[in-house]
Amino acid sequence: LVTYARHTVMLCHTDYGINTIIKTTRRAKSGRCKERKKERKKERKKERKERKKKRKKEKRKKERKKERKKERKKERKKAIS
Repeated sequence: LVTYARHTVMLCHTDYGINTIIKTTRRAKSGRCKERKKERKKERKKERKERKKKRKKEKRKKERKKERKKERKKERKKAIS
């Protein structure tokens, strides 16, 4: 963040140098920097993937738990008879 003429502006150094701040204040302020946008998109994609993985793992865990429970029930029945 850079303060220029009483306007606080977010600068994206990948696209603009400090000297071009005057021309790019509005654009930088709205955060329409392509590089950053791409990075954010990648991060979001990664996070989504992670969440999906986690959900799948939990589901598998639950399934296994259910299976084990069924097996134990069967064993108990067998032991009784």
